[in-house]
Amino acid sequence: MLILRARRAIINRRVKYGWPVIKICSHFNINRDTFYYHWNNYQKYGWEGLEIASRKPDTPISLDLSGGADILPERDSLFIYL
Repeated sequence: MLILRARRAIINRRVKYGWPVIKICSHFNINRDTFYYHWNNYQKYGWEGLEIASRKPDTPISLDLSGGADILPERDSLFIYL
């Protein structure tokens, strides 16, 4: 994963200096998929698109904990208590 400074540098080389993609990739030792991933984020969101987006879900996950209550009596009947 590239740090923010490196992501900005690869886009800057393309936008400001017009470097070819293959030269940028060989200079930064990245593959073209990585370049185009960041390039597409830059095209869509601008410089803010290069910041790492949160992978946290938008909505909290609600757990239904009441579903196991009917299993407990059956589970307890399987054990032999001495």
